[in-house]
Amino acid sequence: MIVIRKNSINRLLKKKWMNRCFTLLETMIALTLLIMAAGAIGWKMAGWVEKRRFKVDLEQFQSRLRTIHRMAINMQADWEGNLEKDGSEWSFRAQCLDPPGSKKFRPIKLRRTEIKLNEKEEKSFTFIFYSSGTVWPMGALQFKSLKDGAAASWELPLIFGKEEGDGVRELGPLRPNEA
Repeated sequence: MIVIRKNSINRLLKKKWMNRCFTLLETMIALTLLIMAAGAIGWKMAGWVEKRRFKVDLEQFQSRLRTIHRMAINMQADWEGNLEKDGSEWSFRAQCLDPPGSKKFRPIKLRRTEIKLNEKEEKSFTFIFYSSGTVWPMGALQFKSLKDGAAASWELPLIFGKEEGDGVRELGPLRPNEA
């Protein structure tokens, strides 16, 4: 026969009471704290995403400029690139001029960016890539994000890896006998 004491019953009842589920109030407080933490993290992430988007747009634009420059030299054909403002974003379109419209690239977008060339802000910019390797216009191309104020500046034609008339490289198509 098993003898149960009164203290044993009280201990069992306390343990059962301790194993209860969370109350509605405790659950609401926990959810509120989680939502506040997620909001703070989301706020920080939104700024980071905007800065990254600005950087990626500029890298894509610079890559397109370099590609068109190389194509103009290798194809021995002049190219034209138009950077036009459409609302708060810019679009860049490029096409071969020899013969007109023979080759085109799909347009790329620069979102929520302010662009200046030599401290002048305009609604459109035209870049000419000559078959000799010369790029027009020359000067400082400045970018500023309208969302977070991030900025960048490029010197044309330095972004193409050479200075105009430096005399070190001969511009033109690649030849097999050059090494």
